[in-house]
Amino acid sequence: MKSAAEKHNKPVSINLKEEEYRQLLRELANTTHRTLSEYVRNLITGKPINVIYRDRSFDDFIEWCIRFKKDLDSILSNDGFTDTEKQWLNGEITTIKETMLKIYDHVRQNSQHQKNVKRPAIQSGQAEGRES
Repeated sequence: MKSAAEKHNKPVSINLKEEEYRQLLRELANTTHRTLSEYVRNLITGKPINVIYRDRSFDDFIEWCIRFKKDLDSILSNDGFTDTEKQWLNGEITTIKETMLKIYDHVRQNSQHQKNVKRPAIQSGQAEGRES
């Protein structure tokens, strides 16, 4: 349990324009912070902000894999195949799915999903004070 000195119990209130507030929420959504208070507290005190960078090509790959898996499942559910053909297809489809999972794991391990950022810009869309 935190002592009274460690608790955050001093409120600070500011007024923002609607667009400024929406921008603040957008920037919060790209961080690992769970609350707006935690995020703003770290901004004010100059503590590092963990920003999540999305890899669009990785996202596209995942979407394609999901569609492809559905296509494979629909092929397997086709009634035009004999039991022997379905058994063979099931083995081939399982191999394909396992290969897709290996590719997914490899790409995920080798891509960088977070960067430590000192002070992201709140007021402008520019990346002032960000580390590369």
